[in-house]
Amino acid sequence: MLDFASIYRTAVAVSLEAKDRRDAALQGNDAAFVETVRRTRTTLLETILSDAPSKITEAAAAGRSTVDVYRFNGNDYIDDISVLWLLKGHRHGTPCAPPPPDTPGPLLPDIQAAMAPFVVMHDWDGVTGGNRIVARWV
Repeated sequence: MLDFASIYRTAVAVSLEAKDRRDAALQGNDAAFVETVRRTRTTLLETILSDAPSKITEAAAAGRSTVDVYRFNGNDYIDDISVLWLLKGHRHGTPCAPPPPDTPGPLLPDIQAAMAPFVVMHDWDGVTGGNRIVARWV
């Protein structure tokens, strides 16, 4: 029989250590943080925009007028930066400190502009906690 109590303790310790390491790497060096955000935004934007055409074409061929162009969970990270934070930006009142002034803003408006005339929006499923970027037409 598996010892889930031990697996739990290990998971808690490892995830707290990873979070502390991630937070320490991003604290105190505003220039490095801003550069990481810029690089990660570019990577995420390129991923979404390169995958979207085939997803849209496939959905349209099936008679649909919406498609998920990107799916993620609220706790997903790219280069130690939260995907949700990259897309939606800093939210006033959240427990984390505001980003440095030179930090690029949310990515969602850039995706919306690049994919015009499609209607592009963020959708969050409160039951599953899943997030998606949806493109809609017609």
